[in-house]
Formats: sequence, structure tokens, C-alpha cells
Amino acid sequence: MKKLISLVLALAMVALCIGAAVADDPTYTITINRDPSYVEGTNNATTYTYYKILTATITSKTEVDEDTGALDGTPGNVVYTVDTAAKATAISNTGLFTVEQSAGDSLYYVTLTNSSTTAEAIAAAFKTMVEADGSPFTAETQLSEGAVTTIEVDAGYYLILANNGNKMIVQTLADVEIKEKNTYPTITKEEMDPEVAEATFGKTAPNVSVGDDIDYQITVHVPADANADITVTDTMSTGLTSKVDLKINNVAVADLVAANFEVTSNTTSGFVAVIKNTEANRGTDVVFTVTATVNSDAIVNEKLNEVELDYGNYHVVDSVPYKTYKTAAYKYDGADYTEELANVVFTLKEGADEFPVSLHTDGYYYPDTAGSASVTTNTDGLIIIRGLDNEKTYTLTETHNPNPGYNMVKDPVTLTLIEDTATDVTAYDPTVGTQLSEKGNEVSAIANNKGTELPSTGGIGTTIFYIVGACLVIGAGILLISRKRMENR
Repeated sequence: MKKLISLVLALAMVALCIGAAVADDPTYTITINRDPSYVEGTNNATTYTYYKILTATITSKTEVDEDTGALDGTPGNVVYTVDTAAKATAISNTGLFTVEQSAGDSLYYVTLTNSSTTAEAIAAAFKTMVEADGSPFTAETQLSEGAVTTIEVDAGYYLILANNGNKMIVQTLADVEIKEKNTYPTITKEEMDPEVAEATFGKTAPNVSVGDDIDYQITVHVPADANADITVTDTMSTGLTSKVDLKINNVAVADLVAANFEVTSNTTSGFVAVIKNTEANRGTDVVFTVTATVNSDAIVNEKLNEVELDYGNYHVVDSVPYKTYKTAAYKYDGADYTEELANVVFTLKEGADEFPVSLHTDGYYYPDTAGSASVTTNTDGLIIIRGLDNEKTYTLTETHNPNPGYNMVKDPVTLTLIEDTATDVTAYDPTVGTQLSEKGNEVSAIANNKGTELPSTGGIGTTIFYIVGACLVIGAGILLISRKRMENR
């Protein structure tokens, strides 16, 4: 009895297109053309791991005699075989193939049980098979750092796994060229301006001061054909402190469904979360929300909050900025702008309220609710305040001037703010230039003039004290003379 062994295998692959033509050369090449434009991070390489699952033989016969193993029939058909019992068993266990051993040549002949089985189903079954413990199939790897990868193989049926999660199956009866089609997740990070009522999430950098809270929202779109987990890493800049209030799809970490999400880290420095490759997540938007407080390090740190997404070797970064502002006041002799006045004390206010600050070791003040509203000029006559909000008004009112001979400025001085992008507080040099007006708007100039006793009207001053004193002296003299005369009588 003779058995038909021709195998009908779909030449479609998971997320790719292939073309093949029969050739007589016993070795062939698989050329993979990948689109490298998706690479936005540093992981530019793709590693392809490929497995020869079946040996393909172009025969001159299509039928085999079970007694002799001899082939006969019409030329040009393909026979698929494996050469060990272990491989035969593994393929049979997929449930997609029928495997029978030939009595004549000890090979195991493989046929597709149902010709309507899709390439996707075959690739998924083969992936599970080769990754199982004790798999008899040998893995070989090819590293690609460019747009084109070439793999040299012999005739067969191959499973190719990319470290970006793609699965491909390809038959090599000739040189094969593949265009790898990839669908990648997207990630968008947005923030809400804490100073705007009924604000919405967006990319516009809000103006904030130290101590403000910023709400962040991260949206990840999971492809409908996702084939791997997605890792989201949100790292707070050193100028931000997370309030560790992470929610995913408005669900607190403690209440998440473990099958769909895993939060591996959630601290004041940020979080790391894994979106599992589950049916529930595919084709959906996953939304992360978290709040961060602007801390005193924001004034010297790059004001960006970044989030990273990793999907296989696909790596992408998104970020949102925020702004803080700074100001400086220069206290100087009104007659000589290069003569600074040190140790002059002021009260700092924001609007009508005192605004507490603390003195940083680098010589500038920063907002601190545990600090004091009292600020003092340094040896250069400067008061530098950083981490302020440009949408608020700040004033300085002089309260004490230990420099002798100077009159205090009674009226509050409104401070001018500029965006704080420099990290060097010595950038303020009020002695540069010939006029204070050349300093631009970076320094609020506060002049002190030396005091003199000025004439006044409407009062008798100290004259009354001289008159009273003179009267007392004269009266005492008269009294003394009168007593002596009485004694002499």
C-alpha cells in the first residue's frame, strides 16, 4: 500500500511576507529586511534565533512504498522529515502534524494534519516546542545591527524568533527574502499644571516652585498583535520626589490583577511596571498616573521627567519638562554701585504673606516651609533665591542694616524673575558693566544712601532740653547763694 506524503504548508509567516522559488542549490540564504527607523534608543541590534524544524527534500517521486521505502511518482514534490525519535515526538505533541516512521530509511515523515492550520498557529506551536525543557532542536543565532540580515541555511522548514518578540516560519527551497513587519507599542507622558484650575494633561511645561505637586499621566498603547511583555520605567529627576501613589487604569498597585500587570519597583525615585502580554491588554491603552513633588534639587537639575518603554529590543523614551524661576537682589551704596552692602536683612513675601526659605550650602535660598522668611545679603551684597514660580509676585522689605551711616529702604522691592536654567549661582555679577541698567532684568538693584541729620519743621527738637537744663543750673545757683547769705546773718 502506498501513502501520499506531500505536505501542504502555508508560506505565510507571522507579520511578514516571503517569496520562494525552487532551486537546485543545496544551500540557501534567508535575507531579512528590517525597518530600523523604530530604533529611538540605544538598543540598535536585533538578535535572530533560528531553528531547523524539518528537513525539506525535493523528490522525483511523491509516494513511498511502506515495505521498501522506495519513492515513485511525479517529480518536483517536497518531502518533510526529521531524523530522531525525540524530534518526531515533539512535533507530534504539537497536535498539528501527523508523524510516521519509514521502514526503509529510518526517517520520520511529517504531514500537516489539517491543511487550514494557519502559519501563526504553527509558529506559536513551534515556539512552545523549542523552548520546552529538553527540546531536541538546536538553536543558532544571528546578530543584526543594520537594516539587512542574511542567514545561510540548507533546505528545510525553519522557525525564526527575534528578540523583539516576532515569530517567523519560512520554507527554504530557494533563496528567501523577508520584509519584517513590526507593530510597536507607543508611549506618551503628559503632565498637569498645578497652577491652572481645571487643567488637563498636556506637554506644556508648567511654571512651578519648590514644594508644588505635579500630576503625571503615562499612556501606553498596546498593539493588538503584541507578542511580548512591555516594561515601563518611570524615573524621577533628582528635582522630583514621587508620592508613591501609582495607579494603573485608575487601580491602585495593591489591587491590580497579577495576570495582567506587575509592578516590580515603586519608590520615591519612580516605578518599574510590566504590562503582561495577555488578551486583556492587547489592543488597549494602559494609563499610569502618579504625582511628584518638586524638591530643592529642581533648581540645579535638568528639568525633565522621563519614561522609558522596552518591548523586546525596542526601546523608546518620552519626557515632559517643567520650569522653575530665580531672582537676585543686589544691595549697594547709592553713591557707588560697586560697593556692596553685606549682612542687610530683609523679609521675603509672596503676595501679602511671608514666604519661608532656607539657605542652601551653595549660597542661594530655596523655598522651604520649615524655613524662615528672613533673608540676608551675602558678602557680595547679593540675595539669590531659586525654585520660584513665575506666576507669583515676590517682594523684599528691608528690616535691618548693620552697615553704619545708611538709611534703610522703607518700601517693599518687587523682585524680577527669570527662568532658572543655569547651575552656577556666580552667574550674577552686578559689578560688570558701567551702569546697573546693563545688568538686564536679572538683578533687582536696591540702593542705600548714607544718612545725615537734616533740618526739620513743626517740632522743637532738643532745644527744650537745653532750656530746662539751663534753668535748673541757674536755679540751683540762686538757691545756693541765698542759703549762704542767710547763714552769714
